[in-house]
Amino acid sequence: MLSQRFLELGLVDEIKLTVAPVLLGDGLRLFGGSLAEQRWDLKNVVAYKNGFVELSYSAPHRVRASEETT
Repeated sequence: MLSQRFLELGLVDEIKLTVAPVLLGDGLRLFGGSLAEQRWDLKNVVAYKNGFVELSYSAPHRVRASEETT
């Protein structure tokens, strides 16, 4: 999936998920199983009257070579 490849390459800096209160059998894998575990920072949560919840996450800070101190 294209979104998985973007995540693998570190090209994603924000993820917005909308959770709907619906059960669909076994469920759907959102990111597949091939990605390494990453901890993202929760930035915002919005709950709607219809039961939907919107979650906004930002990528964890990555230290670039230009930011490292020796």
